[in-house]
Amino acid sequence: MRILFEKTEIDKESQDSPSFIVGATRAGDRTAAGLANGPRPARLSALRRYIRALETPSLEGEGGAARRLRFGVPAIDNGLPWGGLALGGVHEIIEAEDSAGGGAVLGFCTALLARLSAAGSPVLWCQRSSFIAGRGELYAPGLAGFGLDPSRLILVRARNDDDLLWAMQEGLRCGRLAAVVGEPRKLGLSKARRLQLAAESRGVPGFLLRTPGARREPGTALTRWRLAALPGESPSALPSPSLAERPRWRAELLRARGGSPNVWFMEWCHETRDFSLAAPLCDRPAESAPRRLAV
Repeated sequence: MRILFEKTEIDKESQDSPSFIVGATRAGDRTAAGLANGPRPARLSALRRYIRALETPSLEGEGGAARRLRFGVPAIDNGLPWGGLALGGVHEIIEAEDSAGGGAVLGFCTALLARLSAAGSPVLWCQRSSFIAGRGELYAPGLAGFGLDPSRLILVRARNDDDLLWAMQEGLRCGRLAAVVGEPRKLGLSKARRLQLAAESRGVPGFLLRTPGARREPGTALTRWRLAALPGESPSALPSPSLAERPRWRAELLRARGGSPNVWFMEWCHETRDFSLAAPLCDRPAESAPRRLAV
């Protein structure tokens, strides 16, 4: 996509108000008609809206269906520019500094994948061999507990980041996948941009799971999150003792294209496979301490 700016001939009265002609060079794109008319502030405002629309991936799929993944919580969905998590783009999930082992990032991403793969489409998960040797394999029963069928996973073991990112890029270009997940150690701007373009081409969402140091790196992902684990609800406090502990996270939206940063305390229900808002720890009643006799 190229945007062409052409300064027209102006007279003395309009020297401070040049006209812009904006056109899309790809067939089928809508041109910004009327940008060369009207007062200068109105033209500049229309030009900014047009550029912002070009930079934001389309959410309209086949038949006009919206391509987004809703959390099902209005406070979260309304806080995102697309009314949910936009598909056809890459989303970066970074582990918080005080969360050890990456469990919060894995749990949050697995919950999203469970909702995305509900229709039966497979998920491509790319890891480095050295990373697997240090942390271990993905735990199939744990994935199933979140609602992600392990039989729908396509696992890739890459020798290095270049091979991993190549596999991710090829997977994002396959429209039959529910999502593509990658855990690279390093990610440059040019490679990140190629992943984003590949995701936009077929409408497949990509998830980059990163370590805390990645927050200092520039990126091109649609969203960047920082995840920290919160104490879950104990089984004794749940309606049924057979239910497992509900995972809770502090999900901080560091950046969203066309949106604003935000923070939510999220909770995941294994049985309904739904997100909900969890009360912050400071709002919960403190546990009563055992009484002691004064001496």
